[in-house]
Amino acid sequence: MCPAFRALAARGGALAGLPLALLVAACGGGGGSSFAARADAICIRESQAVKRLPAPHDFAEQQADYEKQVAIVREEIAALRRLDAPDELRLPLQGLIKAIKDELDAGEYLHLVGLFGDVESAEGADYRGREAARRAFVYALRLGLSACGRAPAVP
Repeated sequence: MCPAFRALAARGGALAGLPLALLVAACGGGGGSSFAARADAICIRESQAVKRLPAPHDFAEQQADYEKQVAIVREEIAALRRLDAPDELRLPLQGLIKAIKDELDAGEYLHLVGLFGDVESAEGADYRGREAARRAFVYALRLGLSACGRAPAVP
């Protein structure tokens, strides 16, 4: 399980209004110790950034926390894109990055429809987020990760 997900779960699980799909951020590594170490460093940095966020106490703080988490995931995606993967790992890394992006998109949509109480749309966004998390997990396994991406989203 991604350390960031464990940190967020320890802070209260799916904080009110925070999409579950966003809580799991898979990242890539493997196929050569140097590549794996760099990819794992990205995961560790992301996890530490989430852990440093103070626990929100009210709706305004939850919104600010949500925005900070989105920014952390976007930076993680950007950092993964900058990795120079070995030829045999380029496609799995691209698949992982797309799955993380899809998970983020579903999470952002889930957050939006959650503000309006649209249960049906929220269920669809949650499903899309879970599917993206599942794909991220499969790609993470293919990339041989050790720091995160080792379990699918499970709430």
